Amino acid sequence: MVTGDYSHTAAHVARQCRIITGIQIDGIDDVLDTTARDSAKEKVDEKPNKKVSGIALALDMLSDNSLSRQESLVDSQYTLSTKRSLVVSGPELVGLRPECWDTIATYEEIVFARITPEQKLQIVEELRERDNYVAVTGDDVNDLPAMRAAHVGVAMGNGSEVAKAAADIVLLDNNFSSIVVAIECGRLVFVNLKKVIIYLLPMTNLSEIVPSFLNVVLGLPIPLSTFLMLVINTITDMWASIVLINEEPETDIMLNPPRNPKKEGLVNVRFFLQAYGFIGIIQTLSGHIIFFLCIYMRGNITPNNVFLAFSKWTDGYLGRSKEELAHIVSIAGSSHFMAMVVMQWGNMFVARTRTLSVFQQNPFWGPKSNPLLLVAIPISILVALFFNEVSWFNEVFLTGKIPVEFYFIPIPFAFALISLEEVRKLIVRNYPKSLIARLAW
Repeated sequence: MVTGDYSHTAAHVARQCRIITGIQIDGIDDVLDTTARDSAKEKVDEKPNKKVSGIALALDMLSDNSLSRQESLVDSQYTLSTKRSLVVSGPELVGLRPECWDTIATYEEIVFARITPEQKLQIVEELRERDNYVAVTGDDVNDLPAMRAAHVGVAMGNGSEVAKAAADIVLLDNNFSSIVVAIECGRLVFVNLKKVIIYLLPMTNLSEIVPSFLNVVLGLPIPLSTFLMLVINTITDMWASIVLINEEPETDIMLNPPRNPKKEGLVNVRFFLQAYGFIGIIQTLSGHIIFFLCIYMRGNITPNNVFLAFSKWTDGYLGRSKEELAHIVSIAGSSHFMAMVVMQWGNMFVARTRTLSVFQQNPFWGPKSNPLLLVAIPISILVALFFNEVSWFNEVFLTGKIPVEFYFIPIPFAFALISLEEVRKLIVRNYPKSLIARLAW
């Protein structure tokens, strides 16, 4: 809070607005004392590194009793940023050293009182130099320099035209709570984009690239034809993507600390680990298990005969003609397609939340429900029936009729994905310092 009012008035108003919540409110003297203790600790930490003899060190300690007392004070009382609330007036900011501004920036609740327009600009610049992201509200000409220097300038709807022209955001309802709503909406858009990407990446990349890679390296027949890949990417995944982008905010969306745009973008290493190293691997393994199982059940061909076959699948293999082998592969490929569709159902429920359990944000009922997600399931089933059961598509695009049991066999694999993700989220919530929590997307 930055105001021109007196300190006591500003502190009283800030406490009523819950800008200040701490029991004890610090002042400029506390800032100076903390800065002095910081400097003393730095000297104490550097002193043992000096290469001096024992006699010289003893003489130095005898000649600097004040430093010894400071060292004792640091060891017994020094703690970093244990106080949260600070009230500083404009005259007290005059001539402050950069070290003092470092200390001020560690407070979570600060009120600047009796501030001039020049000092308001100084506050913005000092905070920006310390990697803080600053938004400034204002309504007249005196606020212009600070609003332009901040990352985001916010003008009131009833403010001057000059202020509104210089601002990035104008509060038409003159209500500061609209800023909180806007932040929540911004976080929701950002998080929902991540959810859509985490839903699409495992299928559109790993689960389709690995079969092609195994075909080249290990001679496996390709489970998914180019046509079925396009069906997944453009039809079966489309509905769930549209629904996920309109998800309601998670209950803890405003409890998370602000992200640093320099370090946490839309995607990062942890994001790719979740998409490829966790969900993608489970989906790919599940799809290939279904593929091998269908080949075995329909053609009595064991997995060891599937590997390293290469061109034998098109030339005739294990006493079967190439037409018979092509028919078996088309059925197994369509079953693999159905398995991928079912696994995407599980991924759809998994991607709804980043840390909350599916029971904490129930998709079926309650304030955070999203019943439209359930519509994606019958739509994908109808698509699978249309492209795999119609004879014309079987002949033109080399699809096969999916055996009835392979509509149900993939369901336990989808539940396994949801269960493993529930365990991961449980660890993230209860053990935030664990390795799994640090790798969470």
